[in-house]
Amino acid sequence: MRKIILALSLLFPFLSNAQLQLWGMTGGGGTASEGTIFSCVPADSAITNVINFNGTNGGRPCGSLMQGADGYVYGMTETGGSSGNGTIFKCTPSGTLTTIASFNGRNGSSPYGDLVYGNDGNLYGMTTNGGAYDSGEIFQCTPSGLINVLVSFNGTNGLYPYGSLIQGIDGNLYGMTIYGGGQGDSGTIFMCTTTGVYSTLTNFNCRNGGYPFNSLIQANDGNLYGMTLYGGSADSGVIFKCTTAGEYTALVSLNAQTGCFPYGNLIQGLDGNLYGMTQTGGTTGGGTLFKCSTTGTYTVMENFNYTIGQNPMGSLIQTSDSNFYGMTTAGGISGAGSVFQYAPSGKLTNLANLVGAFYACSPVRQYGKLLAVNPVLGINELVLSNSVKVYPVPAHDVLNILCDKSLTGIVNISDVSGRQVISMGETIAKDKVVSVDISTLSPGTYFAEIVNGKARSVYKFIKE
Repeated sequence: MRKIILALSLLFPFLSNAQLQLWGMTGGGGTASEGTIFSCVPADSAITNVINFNGTNGGRPCGSLMQGADGYVYGMTETGGSSGNGTIFKCTPSGTLTTIASFNGRNGSSPYGDLVYGNDGNLYGMTTNGGAYDSGEIFQCTPSGLINVLVSFNGTNGLYPYGSLIQGIDGNLYGMTIYGGGQGDSGTIFMCTTTGVYSTLTNFNCRNGGYPFNSLIQANDGNLYGMTLYGGSADSGVIFKCTTAGEYTALVSLNAQTGCFPYGNLIQGLDGNLYGMTQTGGTTGGGTLFKCSTTGTYTVMENFNYTIGQNPMGSLIQTSDSNFYGMTTAGGISGAGSVFQYAPSGKLTNLANLVGAFYACSPVRQYGKLLAVNPVLGINELVLSNSVKVYPVPAHDVLNILCDKSLTGIVNISDVSGRQVISMGETIAKDKVVSVDISTLSPGTYFAEIVNGKARSVYKFIKE
């Protein structure tokens, strides 16, 4: 039952970067030229084909993978399935793929974005087409594979969403449409309840940004942040802030020097800054990797080039090793793009090249982001621990950890993507309760880790 905190008491050798696996998808290539799911091990630059899409099991994935509370990896494909309109699937960490549902036009068609695992155990997402007006929709998918249409876009409330939903700390869903709305057909920011009650927060008008291709994030301050593909003073995109009440502020207007035309999402780094990428611009014209404060102080951290990879159209992730990882759509050995690492110290490294004949070939685009999949945490069978108590059930503002045997270490909290969100300097010890303030975390699934120099003990819990 999802509202019960499950403790995964696994003592195993300390996980180094050698065991970190980055999973991603390509929108083409593979044995059937319908796209792939691949994994990359940063330490040895090994890249492995996990799944070949073939049309029947889905085709042309454009979004990203996410790992659910059950350990499965979930995603969508733009095409394929029983009606050719796309699929929702789940995949085990060992690479067994199961189609959960197929879109048929009436219940949606052509999803570009990602799924979100809701607090109620259902999956939520959007499609670019389909629905009552063939202009896209917001949907709910039950664990049994039943797709329920919550909202059909009609122009007034937006058109053709290419990004993803997020679930806010208030439990509501937030997202954007690339077209539609009341001002210049330039897109919208909206809020939707999990029962389908919809309201528009902001209409883009090009001056304040326009045509968002990507998704929102909710930062630690509770505000929504995002980017638009066009608009602003140079018509090259905008970084913005929007409150959940709809108060909108344009923070940065992008241009050729800062980088322009961002397709991916922002992320909030461990240092509290916002990080993202632009598809073009910068000193080489191949795009930039940047950071931006929540008040709009903008800094170019790296300029992409052909050797390392260029023209990123996806998003960054930051993992528990503090490094950033992402993909480019061009450059590298074959010109088909690369998987890269950016260290906070300022080093950009090509980890692996996406090979055109096998993984993806230009002009196939990698729009999504990577997912840090822990092969140990990706276990569906969870065992309750008698030696460590993680409570209350479920957790709200405070998570308590009590150890009744000699297990010492520092407490870290990570999300399902592997990103460390809380690090406690206090050491846990026998019969000592360590209380972790989790009030700033968004509702969802997390891992509490007790780490020392020899081993790591991991406990899975739900935050409401």
